[in-house]
Amino acid sequence: MRLRLTICLSILLYSSMIYGATYKSANFVVTAPNANLAEQVALTAEQCRKEIAIAWLGEELPGDWAHPCKVKVKVGQIGAGGATTFKFNKGEVYGWDMEVQGTRERILDSVIPHEVSHTIFASYFRRPLPRWADEGAATIVEHVSEKRRQLDMLHDVIDTKRRIPIRKLLEITEYPNNQQDVYTLYAEGFSLADFLIEAGGRKRFLQLIDMAHEQDWETAFHEIYNLENINELETHWRNWVMAGSPRNQHREEEIQVAVADKKINDPLVRSQSPDNELDTNKRSNSEPSRESFSDQTLVPEETVGRISRPEPQILRVSSKQ
Repeated sequence: MRLRLTICLSILLYSSMIYGATYKSANFVVTAPNANLAEQVALTAEQCRKEIAIAWLGEELPGDWAHPCKVKVKVGQIGAGGATTFKFNKGEVYGWDMEVQGTRERILDSVIPHEVSHTIFASYFRRPLPRWADEGAATIVEHVSEKRRQLDMLHDVIDTKRRIPIRKLLEITEYPNNQQDVYTLYAEGFSLADFLIEAGGRKRFLQLIDMAHEQDWETAFHEIYNLENINELETHWRNWVMAGSPRNQHREEEIQVAVADKKINDPLVRSQSPDNELDTNKRSNSEPSRESFSDQTLVPEETVGRISRPEPQILRVSSKQ
């Protein structure tokens, strides 16, 4: 009995050290190791929720969530990453729950913007999205160093058999069994989303996702981007990548989040399961995680989970310490 009490007290003490303070804003309830960080994360999340919605939708989300998103923050020199879960049910989305970890800088400039982006897309579409589109578009708001890592990975595979043909990429609903294919899925998803946004803006990108859901990808790309077929899309995209992903002279401004742009050395970890712990050492040898809506069949109380990706050189569900 005494041993059990000691263990319980130790767990409580450890929990209080990790999540020692709580700060509540209109849409987020953040628990973090200290009050300053809890407040900073909550205010950053609120600002991202506003600015990312305006950038994508032209306006803020209509009102506050009925129940705030719970956010747990673990800070330190550990692999940065985040996990967000929520539920779809008859056109409604709710049950927001988020976990983030990493250095203070990386949490604020990459993890929170990425995770909040998922909540914006979920609130707008009210259904699961294709993997490449959801993760690729969320990566757009990450720190420039993280986007650069994705492009480095892409250039490593684009002229090899490891590259995923665009036609196949568009249809992926499950994580590939091969870990390298998971890395490639992220890199190509980000680049393709960036290419389409560069070519036609965010509004057309959203229209593409809607039309493809209602009809098919071939029709959607033809109607919205005036492309004959998926093969033509792949040709244009690949040429753009090989040219260095050049920016349009009239490119819309990047979404500005709540923290200054600065170079951070630790990598951003990305995985995709709300059931996995954020302890990246435990995940490093595990099977690639998956989202619960991976079969794209929407059922009541569907839970959606996302976590960030890891360093390209290491296992994509691990992190560089």
